[in-house]
Amino acid sequence: MVANAAPSGCWDRRRPPGVHRLRVAAVVAMLGGALAACGPAGPAAGGTDAGRASASDQVSAENAAVSNATASNDPFSASAAEVSSPAGNYVREGRSFARLALAPDGDAWEIRLHAGGDPEDGAGIAADCEVHARGRLRDGRIDAAVVPFEGQTISVSAADLDASPASIVVALDGDVAQVESDFDGCSLGLTLGGRFQRED
Repeated sequence: MVANAAPSGCWDRRRPPGVHRLRVAAVVAMLGGALAACGPAGPAAGGTDAGRASASDQVSAENAAVSNATASNDPFSASAAEVSSPAGNYVREGRSFARLALAPDGDAWEIRLHAGGDPEDGAGIAADCEVHARGRLRDGRIDAAVVPFEGQTISVSAADLDASPASIVVALDGDVAQVESDFDGCSLGLTLGGRFQRED
């Protein structure tokens, strides 16, 4: 008589209990190894929370350093673009008196130029003269058109300028302003242009 085989999945009572325990332990060990392989990386691989935080802090510091370096080299940043205003009073170097005043007026610049003759000319010294102009500042240079005005020494009307337009050019270099003008309304022999040094 042949004994019937144990049904599938049932405990085989013919085998010693120790054999079943060994098989169960082996299966548990295999499952544990598989779960460990699929889990997060250990400390050696830098996968802990502390490791990830340290790496994140390092990247943030590097990004901040790059941003600071970029800002310092940016020609359009506040520190790089900062340029002193040319507004102020300038005095011409030389024997004859002349004063230049520059003042911002909206998106343009107002120019007032007052000049006198050479004292060495004695009785023939040219009368004082003045001229007003307005223009824009570009690349360290103001190209201005003479405008109608009523001054202390002379007055210029729109009709005068229609008949004879005039201009003033002021080239700026630090505290120095080089002035040229083709205005012909002053006395003969009087010079409006020249090299002017900032007073204030």
